[in-house]
Amino acid sequence: MIPSVKGRRFQRMLAHPPGDWCRFAEAYLYLGIARAAILLVCFRRISRFLGVPKEESPGSLIPALHDQVRQITWALGAAARRTPWQSTCLVRALAGHAMLHRRGISGTLYLGVTPDSSDPRALNAHAWLRSGPLMVTGGKEQAGFTAVACFADHARKSEEAV
Repeated sequence: MIPSVKGRRFQRMLAHPPGDWCRFAEAYLYLGIARAAILLVCFRRISRFLGVPKEESPGSLIPALHDQVRQITWALGAAARRTPWQSTCLVRALAGHAMLHRRGISGTLYLGVTPDSSDPRALNAHAWLRSGPLMVTGGKEQAGFTAVACFADHARKSEEAV
């Protein structure tokens, strides 16, 4: 008997260690909170929690934090693919920011725009999150966008012993 695709996915998920399950659940929760915040709260209020506007966090991290950032990146991607709501780039960036902040890891959330090719009067928007040299969310798509705002969340833990 050939196992179903869903059965194989479930088996792969079971193969992950318990820490991954906890990060996945945390990412799922933060994605839901971020989505609700975007729908219910004006961005000016949300931006108060994002850090220092018009600043960037350091471009380096202590090596011990690289694995944590990669695990957060995985958890956000895995959880975002499974949410019943739209986990857009902004939702992912906000959730990732919260996960980094909770661990005391610095990061910068960027908001960017690019002209819409189908309508010259319209703009496409994108959000991405960077921690040190690592892109946490939105890194693949950010190349075509011009950053118009950024928010730095400085964390002492990230900058120690660099």
